[in-house]
Amino acid sequence: MKPAPRSILAAVFLFCLFPASREVETGSATRNAGVVEAYGRLPLGFDCNDGQTDSRVKFTAAGPGYALFLTGDAAVLRLDDRVLRMRLAGARAERIEGLDALEGKSNYFLGNDPRKWRRDVARYRKVRYRRLYPGIDLVFHGAGGRLEYDFVVAPGADPARIRLAFDGARVVRLEQAGDLAVDTGSGELRVLRPSIYAERPEGRMAVGGRFRPLGGAEVGIDVDPYDRGTPLVIDPVLSYSSVFGGSGADFATGIAVDSQGNAYVTGSAASTDFPTTSAGVSPTGGTSFVAELDAAGKNLLYSTYFGGSGSDASLAIAVDRTGAAYVAGSTNSADFPVTPEAFRTAKAAGSDAFVCKLVPGGSALAYSTFVGGGGSDAARAIAVDSSGNAYVAGSTASIDFPTTAGAFRTVLAGGSDAFALKLNPFGTALVYSTLLGGSSADNGTAVAVDASGNAYLAGDTASSDFPTTAAAAQANKRGGTDGFAAKLDPSGKTLLYSTFLGGDGEDLPR
Repeated sequence: MKPAPRSILAAVFLFCLFPASREVETGSATRNAGVVEAYGRLPLGFDCNDGQTDSRVKFTAAGPGYALFLTGDAAVLRLDDRVLRMRLAGARAERIEGLDALEGKSNYFLGNDPRKWRRDVARYRKVRYRRLYPGIDLVFHGAGGRLEYDFVVAPGADPARIRLAFDGARVVRLEQAGDLAVDTGSGELRVLRPSIYAERPEGRMAVGGRFRPLGGAEVGIDVDPYDRGTPLVIDPVLSYSSVFGGSGADFATGIAVDSQGNAYVTGSAASTDFPTTSAGVSPTGGTSFVAELDAAGKNLLYSTYFGGSGSDASLAIAVDRTGAAYVAGSTNSADFPVTPEAFRTAKAAGSDAFVCKLVPGGSALAYSTFVGGGGSDAARAIAVDSSGNAYVAGSTASIDFPTTAGAFRTVLAGGSDAFALKLNPFGTALVYSTLLGGSSADNGTAVAVDASGNAYLAGDTASSDFPTTAAAAQANKRGGTDGFAAKLDPSGKTLLYSTFLGGDGEDLPR
């Protein structure tokens, strides 16, 4: 039998045979894919710079795999570790303003200094540069991996003044169809041939036009003759979806749904730090985010960004009956945002697990804590019970990983063990924390909790001596890596059952 179906069986065994916490739907793969697709289709929202980034930036936007910064004369796009600056050569806007305010707000908890955190930052559907060139405005908007920017040319103004310089591009190539292909070094962006039309009393009238290379990475726009007494709109589109995969599915690492049908998505965006260099490679860690979408998947209710100066990976999310979001992951940022009374406020060596709770609406950290020791630690799954206790599963290579007295296992058994912990509702103390593993590598990847407080774990193990219980469904490991399923009592001291789940291949429950 192929190993993949066995992996699926393990996940079903955990979440269907064992009752999950009713605070959040675990949902189906189809529904989760729909949530991610809806998230990728949302209109691009531009956040006013309220101090969350460099003062040269007027508006920002961020999403799966990218961050966008609008300055006085440029749109700066960060894609993973590459930076592209689309500079408006010779331009100087008189005023830059947001248009069409959006209902949802953004929150930024970046670094460990609360004075620099920003809440309820206004978001807009469009950004307008007034009189960027004489008689010419520029309006930014977009959706789904496409940044659109409309040059609005007033009657009598000269569109030949418009010049775009792509700083950071290795090659800018004009293709036969009239599109620009911009090689960033890590992928190719496309600037689609501009749609141009005159605004006449009887309606829009198409006008011919095209990009014109000006040498190097600079281009202008040629416009065919038209009635200069009418307004003109030039509408190119910068498409960057091919660089990161379009819908952002690779960047959404966790999804939860509340009782109202609102979806909570977590994952990683490109760093929201403004690139200090104008071009090329700009190594940086990612920033974690949580976004809440309404039940129809059409409106973003909030976006919250959090992290430190290193690499942060949000890997799992749960939501309680109040709409508070619980997030777990891994960080190597010493300045990761934590709260004063948290269980652990200082990072140990290596990478630590983290657990955060956002208040409903995402505008504050109810708590945020490190969990880890001197090795590498990662939290990969989280669930919450009706009292607000968080149940977290993951993996640790730390011999000093924090465990509690009397827990099922308090000493690391192999190179890395799975762990399971219960954090109190305030994030200030461990109710219990236990290791679970054998002499090889073990990893906890899923967790659920029932109404009695029993915790159900799933994961993968390469340990032949992984702890199992009498009458286990499968007492012996069969492949190189098997799945496992286990049940812990409410105290975390007793393993009520534990079994391998696998065949002769690789089995990886998720």
